[in-house]
Amino acid sequence: MPVASVPIFPLLVAFLLFLGSAPAVSADQPGEGGLWERAVEKVQFRNYHEAIPLLEVLVEREPGNGQAFRLLASVWEMAGDPGTAETLLRQGMDDSRFDREIRGRIAFDLALLLGRQDHQEASVAMYSAAIERNATLVAAYLNRANSRVGLGEYDLAIRDYERYLALRPSDPQRGEIREMIALLRETIRAEEVRREEEERRAREEAEARRIAEEERREREERERQQAAARRQEMMDAVLESLGSSREEARTFEVDREDIRDFDDDLDILD
Repeated sequence: MPVASVPIFPLLVAFLLFLGSAPAVSADQPGEGGLWERAVEKVQFRNYHEAIPLLEVLVEREPGNGQAFRLLASVWEMAGDPGTAETLLRQGMDDSRFDREIRGRIAFDLALLLGRQDHQEASVAMYSAAIERNATLVAAYLNRANSRVGLGEYDLAIRDYERYLALRPSDPQRGEIREMIALLRETIRAEEVRREEEERRAREEAEARRIAEEERREREERERQQAAARRQEMMDAVLESLGSSREEARTFEVDREDIRDFDDDLDILD
């Protein structure tokens, strides 16, 4: 089993607590701090459809507010519309109004969303995009490793687990991650042995087929030669028979001539 990724709901709760403790978006725009707090409260009580318009207004007023933007995408998913959430996140991950760190976090959110939809290949690509945009997102290595395990990309998964441990040497899951690495290496080796065995069997089967084919051709050649020899014997016998018949015919003709000569002699005597 893959090492636990960052938990979804607890992560969201922590995210909301962090956002809820954040300062007002802009001190020179009265009421926006209250707007943010109201949106966070709506989400905490799972009133998602009431939170969405509040967050949309906040994002319109503060286009560079990455926290509000990310929460808006999350709320769309929680409201049962992951398609809108995905579209929003894809737009945001390359939006120049957000700094590079925020764009990395948006890509990370998109990777999580795609993973929950079981689009593991796309999820891996987004974790890579998150790391490219924001190198401090160490959790992306762990999550990408887990996704790669699901895809059977064990070598790449090991590399990501090792990178994660190098960056988070005191992680509480260190023991489980080391165990996962060992299991993956054992799996890789077992797969290599299985593949080598299959290749050996394939070679043996191919050799057996080659020998069987060669024996078949030799058998057919022997049978062909034997059939040809039998035909030749039959033709020789027929020819010999025909030769005997011609000799008998010649003997018969000679006998008839002798008879005619004898008859002639008798006529003379008369």
